[in-house]
Amino acid sequence: MRIGLQRSWPFARWLVGLAIVALTWEVLSSHRGELHGLSGVVSHLNWFFVLLAVGFEILAIFSTVMAQSRLLGRASLLPLRRTLFSTTLASNAIANSVPAGPAVAAVYLFRWYRRFGADDPVAAWVVVGVNVASFCGLALVALGGLGLASSNGASLNLVPAVIGVAVVALVAALLFVSERPLSALIARQIERNQRGRQTARRARILAILSEMARLRLSPLDFSRIVGWAFGNWLWDAGAFAVAFLATGTRIPWAGLLLTYGAGQLAANLPVTPGGLGAVEGSLTAALSYFGGVSGKDVAAILIYRIVSFWLPVGVGWLNVGGLSLAVRAGRYDRYALNAPVAPGVIALESPTPTRGNESLSTKNKN
Repeated sequence: MRIGLQRSWPFARWLVGLAIVALTWEVLSSHRGELHGLSGVVSHLNWFFVLLAVGFEILAIFSTVMAQSRLLGRASLLPLRRTLFSTTLASNAIANSVPAGPAVAAVYLFRWYRRFGADDPVAAWVVVGVNVASFCGLALVALGGLGLASSNGASLNLVPAVIGVAVVALVAALLFVSERPLSALIARQIERNQRGRQTARRARILAILSEMARLRLSPLDFSRIVGWAFGNWLWDAGAFAVAFLATGTRIPWAGLLLTYGAGQLAANLPVTPGGLGAVEGSLTAALSYFGGVSGKDVAAILIYRIVSFWLPVGVGWLNVGGLSLAVRAGRYDRYALNAPVAPGVIALESPTPTRGNESLSTKNKN
């Protein structure tokens, strides 16, 4: 029976892969209306500013890479930046186009951190840390936008929402810097939900939480990581601003950051992958609040969404394929959870980071 399962497993994986591709295509094709009117916009674009917006998006992705690199470095790991860049693009594409994308992308990154030489607690810790830092960065952008808009006599009635987001971000940051309260809370919830059931999975989760409680960042270290995450949102906001210049209209400085923050908060709601539809609606509504929306403004939103969403999704899926081929070629461990753990990976005080799984064996060298 075991032999039969082993033989059928590759076929089952192909079926699962095809199902994921079909679901992704369905999600993206159902929102092709987002690209309506593209042909009429292209003929009047200033391509210098379009390319500048693309450059800003590359810098935004690089900022996310640096946030991950900082966290991995604190765990004595330093994977090659180009590999981390590829995994970041791939995980973003998964998060923005697959149903339950953020959860799937988190698992995808977790497995790649394991290939880099992290053990389970460190990989989980980095996944949580990247998301917490990103959320804190977005809260800072929203607060900055609220301050600029309020100084011009307009706040879009988002004061309670933005303040609420900032408070939640602050609590998340405090819990991450001192993981013991969060670990204890999660462990207690697991004990309550699985009372009387001594399962291997339960024991494994509790062991990971116990190890995560040993991983610590100083407030200064975490503030630097949040700084890189903030840079990600700020460069992305810069691409949004440049999109207006690309269509030949003025940048709505008074409400730009608040409009951007509202759009990104909509994108991070678990309603549609990548905020498809929600982002465009919120951006348009916010811009109309700050002085009306012209045809060129709508075109600018379209250009921004192509540069910040559709283009990275396409490139990201190419990276998913490229990384899969690299795994099949033997450059990385095929079974991520069985990948060897780098020595001293838990010792965050170690001054000399290693290159993780990419230096543990000759087959994993780039």
